[in-house]
Amino acid sequence: GVLRIGLGAVGPSPVACGRIQDAFRKGSLLDGLDDLIAAEIADVDAISDAHTSADYRRKLAAVCLADCVNGLIS
Repeated sequence: GVLRIGLGAVGPSPVACGRIQDAFRKGSLLDGLDDLIAAEIADVDAISDAHTSADYRRKLAAVCLADCVNGLIS
């Protein structure tokens, strides 16, 4: 199958998580999942606004991304 996964409300525009999509397609999603998530988050130009800081958005995005992937494979 095809997996499409992205992050929204973190930066100025939604971002596709290409590394995770590629790992899923290759059947290696669980190999270094934490590193994949960290790399995806590192590429996001997170924004700060009146609601929260860019650092918090990155941390929350990493948690949500991990929850999403773990839910997918469980």
